[in-house]
Amino acid sequence: MTPPTASPSSSQRERIVEILNRAFARRYHSLARYMVDAAGFVSEEERPLLRRIEEIAAWDAEQAETLSETIESLEGIPQVDLLDPEAAELNYLSVRHLAGVLRRTLEGESQACRESLPETRSIPAAHRALSQVCESLERHAAVL
Repeated sequence: MTPPTASPSSSQRERIVEILNRAFARRYHSLARYMVDAAGFVSEEERPLLRRIEEIAAWDAEQAETLSETIESLEGIPQVDLLDPEAAELNYLSVRHLAGVLRRTLEGESQACRESLPETRSIPAAHRALSQVCESLERHAAVL
């Protein structure tokens, strides 16, 4: 038989809520959930892996709910911190990271556009249209 334990002091309770809030924040800001949300196109061979990540994301959500209820039962308030910048980059949430990806993509598209441009000279309307696309790609890449 387990001996009865004394009720935690107010400071102990606050410390426990703090610990639970850290665990809650990690489950609430589920890396797995962000990976699922950012997945976009997933090839057929990657689908089993995505399903496993979805299961982890569902588990994270369940755990966040349980931790939230536990925190509230201790008269605490569930709180989350800002997302860790490294995790944000891993999750494609960092605007800086996304801008870099977009810039590199635009630069590659611009180069391919410029390489194709000479082939369109025989049709002036097509050449003008493609020239405008090339110029726009370069302009957009330059501002990022």
